[in-house]
Amino acid sequence: MLRALEAQAPVKQSATETITTLSGRLNNATLLEDRRAAIQGLRSFAKEYPASVASSSLRGLINSLTQDAEDVDTIKLVLETLKWLLNPNEQSVEPSQDIVLWIADEFSQRQENMNLLLDFLESSEFFARLQSVQLLASIASARPERTVECFEATPSATPRLAAMLDDQRDAIRNAAILLLIDITQNSQQLQGVVGSTDAFESIFALVEAEGSLAQGGLLVQDCLVLLSNLIRGHKYNQYIIREFHVSKLARMLASVSQGKALAAEEQWISPQKDMNTFGLLAVLRMFLVVGMVGTQLNQNAFQKYGLLQQLLSLAFDKSTAPNIRAEALYTCADLIKGNQALQEGFAQYEVMPMEAHNGTNGATNGVSKLYVIEALLKLILSPSSVSMFDARYAACECIKAYMYKHNPIRIYFLQRAIEGHATGNDGDMNALTILLPKPETNSDNDPYRAWFASVLILHLIYEDPEAKGVLMKVTDGNEEQGEDVVTCIQSISANLVRAIQHAEDERIATGYLMLLCGWLYESAEAVNDFLSEGSSVLRVFAQTAAKSTRENALLRGLCAALLGIVYEFSTKDSPVTRKEVQSIVMSDLEREHYLDALAGLRQHPLLRDFEVLPQNAASAPEGALPDVYFDQTFVELLKDNFSRIRKSFDRDPGLEVHATAGAVDRDVLDTLRTQIEDKSQALQDIESQLLTLESKLHQEQDDRRRDQEQSAAEIARIANINDSLQKNHDAQVQRLQTDANGQMQNMDTQFRAQLDQLNAQLRKAQETHQGEMKRTTSKYDKELGQLQKDKTELEKSLSHSRTSRDTLVADAQRLEKEREEINEKIEAAHQKIIASEEKRKTADTKLQEVQKKSKDLEGKLKSAQDKERAKKAASGGKGSKDTKELDKKIADLEKALKEKEAAIKEKEEAQSSTQSELDSMFLILEDLGNKRDKDKKRLKELGEEVSEGEDDDEEEEDESEDGEAEDGDLD
Repeated sequence: MLRALEAQAPVKQSATETITTLSGRLNNATLLEDRRAAIQGLRSFAKEYPASVASSSLRGLINSLTQDAEDVDTIKLVLETLKWLLNPNEQSVEPSQDIVLWIADEFSQRQENMNLLLDFLESSEFFARLQSVQLLASIASARPERTVECFEATPSATPRLAAMLDDQRDAIRNAAILLLIDITQNSQQLQGVVGSTDAFESIFALVEAEGSLAQGGLLVQDCLVLLSNLIRGHKYNQYIIREFHVSKLARMLASVSQGKALAAEEQWISPQKDMNTFGLLAVLRMFLVVGMVGTQLNQNAFQKYGLLQQLLSLAFDKSTAPNIRAEALYTCADLIKGNQALQEGFAQYEVMPMEAHNGTNGATNGVSKLYVIEALLKLILSPSSVSMFDARYAACECIKAYMYKHNPIRIYFLQRAIEGHATGNDGDMNALTILLPKPETNSDNDPYRAWFASVLILHLIYEDPEAKGVLMKVTDGNEEQGEDVVTCIQSISANLVRAIQHAEDERIATGYLMLLCGWLYESAEAVNDFLSEGSSVLRVFAQTAAKSTRENALLRGLCAALLGIVYEFSTKDSPVTRKEVQSIVMSDLEREHYLDALAGLRQHPLLRDFEVLPQNAASAPEGALPDVYFDQTFVELLKDNFSRIRKSFDRDPGLEVHATAGAVDRDVLDTLRTQIEDKSQALQDIESQLLTLESKLHQEQDDRRRDQEQSAAEIARIANINDSLQKNHDAQVQRLQTDANGQMQNMDTQFRAQLDQLNAQLRKAQETHQGEMKRTTSKYDKELGQLQKDKTELEKSLSHSRTSRDTLVADAQRLEKEREEINEKIEAAHQKIIASEEKRKTADTKLQEVQKKSKDLEGKLKSAQDKERAKKAASGGKGSKDTKELDKKIADLEKALKEKEAAIKEKEEAQSSTQSELDSMFLILEDLGNKRDKDKKRLKELGEEVSEGEDDDEEEEDESEDGEAEDGDLD
């Protein structure tokens, strides 16, 4: 039984066949309900069969966005189907990646299709607005560049999207933020458009509403990403933030410390707090890029609102996470770098000391405040675990920024270090003390102490002959006590040799080598000091450079570079002459080995990829030392002068290179530096003015754009109102015209019915009259004989009567001709009335007048008919009189016939006189006989000639009535 039922069941369709059927229904259906049902079916296949659905129904779905735009339910289904086509299941039975790109191209490469989605951004309906934003985000993910171009081509689209930041519905607002992040990432134009709106106010309001950094979640992080997109390299947006919103940035940063107070009170703290804080610090650093227009103005604005103090407090707070501490210190460095006023005031700040963590536990070194420079040096130079490396590196960047291009600070800092080393008051917190120890005192296991000390000293003396000269005067050893007195360079060289010979951590030797290379470069005095140790040091470095192993590529190359610098800037008067240096080095290190060592250094990933490699501990395995060997300044020195160092031993020993240190006049140098500073200040002023002018220009452009958008919107609104009024007016006129036509048809029907009734009555009366005439004729025939006698007597009277009758007939014919002419004019007047009918606009008001006139005409027609019948009974000449009366009525209705009124009145008087003569004749006939005279009078009235006149009169009356009715309708 079941098998029989299964056999009778219809064949099941495959998914492809069903999709084809639904697509055909969508493309061909005329009813909205049919299209909606087809779209709903296609939606169920979109995720699993994206290729089949898209290939057969994509155009239909796009057309539905226009055709069914007013139906919210249908639009919701269409947008959801398109969204699923762009985000199919990963386990879909059909390949989907190419389909996603094809669908994205269908929108991104057709501006009109993209405009359909952009128009839905103004919709107030929740699903239409949300899904349109999500669909645009999917398109932007597949085709980011083309999507940005579409937004740029539609000026009103981006402000609409930015306005969604104020939407109270979280889903729409969050989707708008993500889409804004996508389209503003690489578009300066869209960044400016968003910045010209109230987007910044909305972003800061959202962050505040979400609990700021301490209690905010992913939404705060998204807002910070959007904020970073808007200000990255955009001068105008940075100007807006600097002028109006720096206080809000300060308040956001202050919320981090407030969050710690909440944590102490066991309040809820967001797990995103550190990410949010890191994001804000990254945003702040975008304002502080060295060399960018407006950086100094940004630094001053941040300092004005106390951001520097907040950053230092955050960095030295013991509860701050290591990555946040490092980022805060980096931000401090960027905040003061290149700004002399801030550099000079930086040392006056005080902070709580930071504990030196050893990886397992931390011990506080006291609670009294320290000056920030002292605290930074303590953080940098204290033995620490690997977990503190990022903070130490960032603190080192702070010290470098403190000294950046500020010679007085560098000299003061160097003198303070020399004094502290000489007195021993600084302990191990002095870079020179760390670099110049006795062999038995250098026993710690932290290689980065010596490395950081070398970097700090390198930046104190780099490209500063005065600082190099000051440091060269530093000596170690008490000559009075019999100790050997060695200079600073000699001590560092000795420590470097010991580190190489004892195979100490390569980072220590690298630090020494960087310092010596930077110190000796372009300084013949420093080279002579270095060579005063004799040839043994040169041999150690040459032998190290000659060892070709993969493990010591860095050390080998750095030693070769140091030898090249020593030879390049040595002289014939050096303790070891140029010729001797060349001989000693080349005896232990052949030229090919020298070049190979330098090439190995130059191609080493740590040097070659220095700019792109992260200089932090994140890249190293947990617990291992990070792969940080070089300082940026040294890398720039080596790369810029690599060719010179490489070719140094190719020069003849007799050709000396004059070091610039001995050839520069200090007064000239100071003058040049002053001029450079003045020009730099003037350039900054000009840049500031340029930025102000650009800001005003952007503001004026934004105002103009907003005015244009408002004008366009107002024009569109007025056009819509006009179209609506026109449609309503046309519909109302059509309705009134239809009603008027219907009423006119009804009146015409009524008039025709009345006319038919009158014609029937007239025919009946004619038949009655003919019967009576026949009977009267037979009766008169019998009496004719008797009347023959009277005939002779009456011939004279009859002759006279005939003469009068002929005159009346002639008058009647003349009047008939005039009547025909009047009828022709009436016809022409009717044509004019028909032509003027198209110009009537107020049919409804005049329709009432038509009805009133119709009723008046009906009354006049009945009255005229009654009078006609009465007068017919009294006189046979009534037809002519009625004709003139009807002509008079027609003349009254038609203004064009007013000129004929006088003529009609004259004819009426003539007819009246004729009628009087006929009445007199009839009275004479009545006197001749009683009944015979009456019968003869009735015979004349019922004669053929009289009947034709009466018939014509009646027809004329009917036509007149019809004409008057039509005139009334038209009026």
